[in-house]
Amino acid sequence: MLPVITSSRSSAKICSLLLLLSILAVMVLVSSCSKPPEEVYAPPPAPVVIKRDVNIISSPPGASIAVDHVGVGKAPLSYTFNFSDKAVYSVSAALDNYLPVEAVIDVQGVDSAGGTLQLHLNPHPFVAVTSLKYPANEWIQVPMTPEVLEYDFWERLIRIVRRYYPGPLLAQMEPGIIESKFVTMKYPVGEHHEFIRSRLKTRFQEKYPKVIMGVYIETETSVDGVEWISFHPMRNKDVELIDTLRKKMGVHYYLNTSPASETPSQ
Repeated sequence: MLPVITSSRSSAKICSLLLLLSILAVMVLVSSCSKPPEEVYAPPPAPVVIKRDVNIISSPPGASIAVDHVGVGKAPLSYTFNFSDKAVYSVSAALDNYLPVEAVIDVQGVDSAGGTLQLHLNPHPFVAVTSLKYPANEWIQVPMTPEVLEYDFWERLIRIVRRYYPGPLLAQMEPGIIESKFVTMKYPVGEHHEFIRSRLKTRFQEKYPKVIMGVYIETETSVDGVEWISFHPMRNKDVELIDTLRKKMGVHYYLNTSPASETPSQ
């Protein structure tokens, strides 16, 4: 019987092949058994709600309050601010005859102020130079001495008017017409200027049996000197003029409450 001779090279190849097959088998087994990690759902964190109740006070009281330019009422009032929605808010106050004011608030400012917002309004400069004693842009009746129908007294009336309206005047004695040009004044308001102007018109409303002079002070204001709007209070100088006419030329005054047909034409 012949002996079996095994080549060492063949044995090495067989061992390498068996090793490779073993590795592949393990890889297949591991891949078939492994599972992807399960995803765990985490809900988003709840939003933080930051609200503050703020007492809004104006000085003087009664100002109209607006939050981000939307009216919310008259001071004093309480308003709830939601600082979760916005970090800052604008709060403004407005009142007739006073300069408007605006404040910007955040939650830190509200907390440091103890939940109170005080808005102080300064008087408009026109307040110091105007009066409500007589209404502007309305005819005012001033009973006068009949002597005003005479030339000397008419000239005296013209001289009184020129003290307050020194510019050119349209004057006609018979109908009692006196018309002036506008007198314009400029006043600082914050970082800009505003304007107020007035002019005089007169007419005889009655001549017999008594003389009644109609006096009309046309008054307007403007923020730019271009666009003008009617202004109800009268300049103090015009009030002084009417008082002077009453003292020097008449005996009393009263507002024109007669029918429209009796109102002098302009």
